[in-house]
Amino acid sequence: RSLDTGMAGRVLLLAALVAVARAAELKICVFTNFSTPAAYQASIGAQTLGEVAQNTCLDDLEIDLPVGQHTLHLESAPFSRNFDFTVVNASKSLSIWLDPYLSVPAVVMSDDLPTGLSLSRAWVRAVNLLSTSGPVYLWSRSDNCYRCNNSALGQLNASMEFMPVDVSYNLELSFSLCNSTVAYCPVKNNQTYQFGDRGVYTLVIHPVTGTLTIVMDEEGDALHGPDCWPVFYTFVILVALAITYTLAQHVYKTRVAKVPSHLFTINQSPEERRAPSDEATPLIYKPGSSLHAIADPSRDKERLQSLDSFRGMALCIMIFVNAGGGGYYFFNHSAWNGLTVADLVFPWFIWIMGTSMAVAYNTLFAKKISRATLLYKLFRRSAILFLLGMVVINHMYDLDTFRVPGVLERFGVSYMGVGLLVILMPRCRRWFTSADVGPALVRGFGSASVPLPSVSPKGYVVLSWVQDIVPYMFEWLFIIGLILIHTFISFFMEVPGCPTGYLGPGGQYGEYGAFFNGDCTTGNHCCVGGAAGLVDRAILTSAHIFGGPTCGNPSLYHCGPFDPEGILGALLSVVLCYLGLQAGRIIVHFTSPKCRIKRWLIWALGCGLLGGSLCGFSRDEGVIPVNKNLWSLSFTLVMACFGFVMLALFYYVIDVLKIWSGAPFRYVGLNSIVVYVTSEVMSDYFPLKWAWHDPVTHSKALFMNVTAVSSLCLMAYYMYTINFFIKI
Repeated sequence: RSLDTGMAGRVLLLAALVAVARAAELKICVFTNFSTPAAYQASIGAQTLGEVAQNTCLDDLEIDLPVGQHTLHLESAPFSRNFDFTVVNASKSLSIWLDPYLSVPAVVMSDDLPTGLSLSRAWVRAVNLLSTSGPVYLWSRSDNCYRCNNSALGQLNASMEFMPVDVSYNLELSFSLCNSTVAYCPVKNNQTYQFGDRGVYTLVIHPVTGTLTIVMDEEGDALHGPDCWPVFYTFVILVALAITYTLAQHVYKTRVAKVPSHLFTINQSPEERRAPSDEATPLIYKPGSSLHAIADPSRDKERLQSLDSFRGMALCIMIFVNAGGGGYYFFNHSAWNGLTVADLVFPWFIWIMGTSMAVAYNTLFAKKISRATLLYKLFRRSAILFLLGMVVINHMYDLDTFRVPGVLERFGVSYMGVGLLVILMPRCRRWFTSADVGPALVRGFGSASVPLPSVSPKGYVVLSWVQDIVPYMFEWLFIIGLILIHTFISFFMEVPGCPTGYLGPGGQYGEYGAFFNGDCTTGNHCCVGGAAGLVDRAILTSAHIFGGPTCGNPSLYHCGPFDPEGILGALLSVVLCYLGLQAGRIIVHFTSPKCRIKRWLIWALGCGLLGGSLCGFSRDEGVIPVNKNLWSLSFTLVMACFGFVMLALFYYVIDVLKIWSGAPFRYVGLNSIVVYVTSEVMSDYFPLKWAWHDPVTHSKALFMNVTAVSSLCLMAYYMYTINFFIKI
């Protein structure tokens, strides 16, 4: 029982006793910094358990352990000690935690796990080996939380039962002997660790040595982070199905398609179909053709199938993300700054809408449709999108708290802003002609002709390179003005109680808790979003904006209400839509595939470099971080960059090489509004969602969410086969 004071560490002992009927499975793990002894002989009563070596575990031992008093004996000459413990109930499993060199009772804990563990979570508990030292406060901080204060995991005297923790990101763990939220209190033993999905862990706290040891009691579905194997398997299966479909289609075209087509009406070729989209228009207007796609069988030959396919892909990912994304953090929106897959698709959709508008207005101008008619169409469609969005996202029986901003509302605002620019801004009718380029957009109203400018051959070459930009100089000046207005408000508007120009989430833990006033749902709302949040609260009030933002996670920033589709961000969504319009003008002005792709990639490079420079090519450190919640300028430019690249890729594969038809995304893109509204209205109904009686895993969630997207793709395909298309 004597203790050699020359020893350099202390022993931590885990004894887990799992009761099975009248017997229990015993697991003993010894963690020590001592060089000696190398192993211990363990026994309970007259039952010898075996030898436990340092930093190893002895398990799969069965032992009778009824309710009552018991003694655990450890021996390794000259060390010998008994530890009395009590089993107070018939728990299925127990753990005995102790330090053999501290004369304190053993801590007896139940190993029974509670139910209801969410996805991407692990079970974590804590034990204080020196329970007589008073309460211990356990803290954590996610590395996904920038400049955050510690958040409390819990307070314990002897032990703390299992609690779920997020495994998506690394957690910085620490403890203190006082409450650091009310006074200065140093934390001890900061260490970073990423728990594994559905794993079971114990945090062993030793106040004397100031150490915190993480013990994995049971490995979960992954050693660290969420279980990502289901994503890999799903990807392989989808690729295999795509290859099979492509081969089957090739066989059909080369062998079966020789049979008269009227025998295979469901498998008609694209040329036999009539398929509009929300902005369906011929790329080149032909006199005498109709503006109604269903009445014009030839227009599918003129469509860019890549644009429909890109739109459909963005919508499929959006639906998958909204359905849950398999419970993975990278299929969810960023907590504040940064990008995930979920952050890409909505901006892409707005960008694609701008591309479609360029193609659509080319036809409308060529038909010499009156300005009044164009404005009527513009206002009608914008109003329908806005009102439809309010109906879809709200429970309209509670008018006191209905949300005003939203996804379709942002579409309506962006469509309205860009449409007004295209219709009302003055521009030249025609700058020059060339056999090497496509038709310039017809501008203005009336029959007065505009003479061509007299330019030198060198000047003509320059103009030919900017023919999709120079005629629209006034529009570009207006877009630059929107950017300046947004920047000025964001950086110079005074927000009470907050730093001028603040772009962060604030909240209870953001900026090390500097803005926390006790309640982030009133007052300045703990500075969430800076000027953007203030504008929304001043105009819409807190009751009519989104109450559950991504920064509201209690384990992250724990911010107040903030709407990612708010008023100030709408200015830059118009800018993003206009950059998409620029991509469409390249389609209209240039007919050469090589020229189109080259120009798209040049625009992508320019937008990417400018956006990357603003954010410092980092998540948090730049002047203007990439942020979807704020719809920041760097975010807008980076999204436009990705949009140009994706369109170039889809166009080259689908419309140039023609090695892919765009299916199944093209069918979704042709009926995008119907598919999106259906996904929102039917989100809680089978087959888009169902209840699981067993614990939900990533595999099950991923299967359900992929099934939801697949069901809507099949619906879109069926609508395609019967020539049923709805446009606003």
